[in-house]
Amino acid sequence: MACAGLLLSLFPADYPSFWVQMLKNHTALPHNCRTSRLFRTLQPVDNKEKAARPAQRRRLLKHIGGADMGNIRIEGRTIQIDGREIVLRSGEIHYFRIYRNRWKHMLAKARANHLNTIATYIPWDFHEPKEGVYDFTGQTLPERDLVSFLNLASAMGLYVIAKPGPFVNAEYVDGGHPRWMYKQYPEAVSAKADGSPAFWVGQGNHVPQQLGDRFLELAERWYAQVIPLLAQFSIDKGGPVILHQPDNEMNLLFTGLDPDGSLFDRKVLGGENEPGLFQQSLLERFGSLEALNRRYGTACASLSGIHPKLQGADAEGRKRLYLDWMRFRMEYVYRYAALLAGWTRKYGLRIPNTYNEPINGFFRGPGNHAAFASYMKEHGEEVLTTCHSYLKYGYHMDANGLPKTVFRLEALKMQAPDRPAIAIEVGAGWMTLDQVPNHLNYPVHLRTLLGHGMDGYNYFIFASGEKGFSRTYVTDAYDLFADPVSASGEEHTVYRMTGEFNRFAARWERELAGTAKAYDAVIGLSPELYLLAQYAGDELAVFEDHSSGASALSANRSKQVVDSIEALAKMLTMSNIQFALMDLEAPNRESGFPELLIVPNDGTLSEEAMQYLMRHGEKGGRVVFYPEVPVRTPDGRDLSLLAAATGFRLRREIPRFGLRAGDIGRRFMQMKELDGIPADQLHTLELPPEGRCLISYEGEAAGYLHPFGSGQALVLGFAPQFTGMDNVESLKLLLLPLLAEGRAVCAEQDRYHTAVRGKEGFQLVTAVNMTGCEGNDRIRLRLPEGGQLEFPKRSRLYIAPLTARMMPVKVRLPYAELVYCTSELVPLDDGYTLWEATGTPGSSGEIAFDRPVRLLADGCLVPVTVQEGLHIGVYSHGLEPVSLRVEAAGTDRDCMI
Repeated sequence: MACAGLLLSLFPADYPSFWVQMLKNHTALPHNCRTSRLFRTLQPVDNKEKAARPAQRRRLLKHIGGADMGNIRIEGRTIQIDGREIVLRSGEIHYFRIYRNRWKHMLAKARANHLNTIATYIPWDFHEPKEGVYDFTGQTLPERDLVSFLNLASAMGLYVIAKPGPFVNAEYVDGGHPRWMYKQYPEAVSAKADGSPAFWVGQGNHVPQQLGDRFLELAERWYAQVIPLLAQFSIDKGGPVILHQPDNEMNLLFTGLDPDGSLFDRKVLGGENEPGLFQQSLLERFGSLEALNRRYGTACASLSGIHPKLQGADAEGRKRLYLDWMRFRMEYVYRYAALLAGWTRKYGLRIPNTYNEPINGFFRGPGNHAAFASYMKEHGEEVLTTCHSYLKYGYHMDANGLPKTVFRLEALKMQAPDRPAIAIEVGAGWMTLDQVPNHLNYPVHLRTLLGHGMDGYNYFIFASGEKGFSRTYVTDAYDLFADPVSASGEEHTVYRMTGEFNRFAARWERELAGTAKAYDAVIGLSPELYLLAQYAGDELAVFEDHSSGASALSANRSKQVVDSIEALAKMLTMSNIQFALMDLEAPNRESGFPELLIVPNDGTLSEEAMQYLMRHGEKGGRVVFYPEVPVRTPDGRDLSLLAAATGFRLRREIPRFGLRAGDIGRRFMQMKELDGIPADQLHTLELPPEGRCLISYEGEAAGYLHPFGSGQALVLGFAPQFTGMDNVESLKLLLLPLLAEGRAVCAEQDRYHTAVRGKEGFQLVTAVNMTGCEGNDRIRLRLPEGGQLEFPKRSRLYIAPLTARMMPVKVRLPYAELVYCTSELVPLDDGYTLWEATGTPGSSGEIAFDRPVRLLADGCLVPVTVQEGLHIGVYSHGLEPVSLRVEAAGTDRDCMI
């Protein structure tokens, strides 16, 4: 304490009070925080010192080491803190958009909403308002006191996800990059194909040269300041910070998928006789200038002549050049991400790095998770990618919107099926009214995500920003309309919705942690298919057809196939065929897996992916190819191994109706069980000797089943489309016989969409009435130990239109096994005797146990009868939740299990 007094005497009277108070009570920072070093870290740096600063920072930090990460672990599908598995329940709170005197109130709202974590960006521009002047303690503005904000979160028992950029997006001007950087260092800005400054079209934010020398110098200087601070507050140092997100939505500030949008920089493309990063990457891949000239059909005299806008290449060469350039652009982002990950370790942070939707927009929105994770792993970085899930993607959460929500979550899992699936941005609304769906659909959205395997989530945004103080270019206030808490602290309707959902996740946390969704099918996606879908070449779009129910039409065959994938996801969802997604270029499953593999393709696939599929068939795997079988690589090289293995040969192409005068009638296919099946884009196929025709058009095969190694292949000459229920029914007739064990879960009449996730001793069935159909149904659940469970048995399940319900099944309790319950059930005590049961008012709730129980509903004894060996009680749902009390019947506590 004498040492602390001596230090206090050295502080000027006007020094920020936080540090003075810290020395007085020794509790403001984690117990092993090295105060003197952190103090030097946080001092503003005079402009005169900036030339010497990088070397000086390295000397300062070289002794600040972090212990091996021991307090937080990512183990399989779970996040473990101090050995305890948690469900991450987080809310985004931007301290820099809320007046400091309201921070505590907002954090208290988060705690009261059953959250265990908050997340925040840490904008570079905000904390380095002038070059070399850093403020993390509120010396220049109270709201810059990040140190106090982190301490406050810790004191209130909240973990923190820290997101310091350099790019944060957050609708912050220039994405959080300091505005002085672009004014003082114009060379830090990337260039478009025409040489003009690159920018995010529609927003105006500059695009930096992320691997350019000047930008890297400035960005590392920022990390050298902010990362040591976060390291001192990390959980392995006793602090609240558990996860770190470098950058955000990494895709060259939303120019990554525009081949002309950025990276036309000297470092990338080089100069005369000076190859840049692009040419160097081509040389590493293809070996020589001569090989590149052969590849593109050119006669360039030097490597520097190979350019994304290269003239003189033939048609096939232009397509290859486009693919190579787009692949390079993605790898450029991956290299930058790996560099940031290295900086986090260099400056002392040892907690897991998460990356939000790398190559955001790829696969039509969700990002390129598998390729990114694969690259990072190859370069020594174990990372966790995360995703977005806004209600605006699914809008009404009906048969059109719900499959889109599921697709984005499944795209996240392409990184690896045994990693936690965290939706780092979950929101009910947005800042522009044209993108705000009815937030009354939000409970369905949240339950759909949890039911389909979401392991953690972060509400974006949880608390609004102050009007006139939000540093956003979208509106004057960072107000997302349907956020839970307003800038003034008012609770919106969504606060109640999120609170109920969070409470369910918190009460069942131990059971939910580590559960996995059950699947029936896997859709194998090719990244090149999506790249070719946006490649115009010499083709022109025919027209967009929004009225017939068909996909948008284009002369680009790749685009037609990509369009069909949305229809496929929709019909699988309606058919209760649970699908996963897999990147065929970076598969997340060993070949030979039991689920049905569906491969949309435009006739092309990489050789590596073809070999993977061949191995899959040899191990007994079952594959569906549509609307043809791949016969060449995306680079145009013929490769017929899959065609030979499946007996594939096209017979004739059937033109789509309506493209010439008088051609009015839709094409219809036939099956043995069903006819009149609409098809707009169709090939007939030669029926091979070993093939069995399953669906035909005018007497010619449109789809057949064929041996495929030790497995089977279903070859379809058409792409799925949703024109009517005959399309859904025909898809079920084709696919259900190929599901080795039947569907994992379904509604008996497919009136409701269902999903199941589970582990030994707990399963959660989620049912959604997404079609709006009135009527009752029953659930059929495939049990891990074999057989089926059908429920309810004494009543019927009713779920109101556009609502959802999460139902616990096969739950091991202290006194019995809860076999099923048709209510949304929340345990209220550690002994699992008191429950809160919610369902559609006026409908029946049914609960079943494997042994006798005594059941009370709202204090009244409920008759329990035995049926099929189960002890079943039925009660009625009301406007308010039903209070259930369950006790073992005829025994005392000592006899309970």
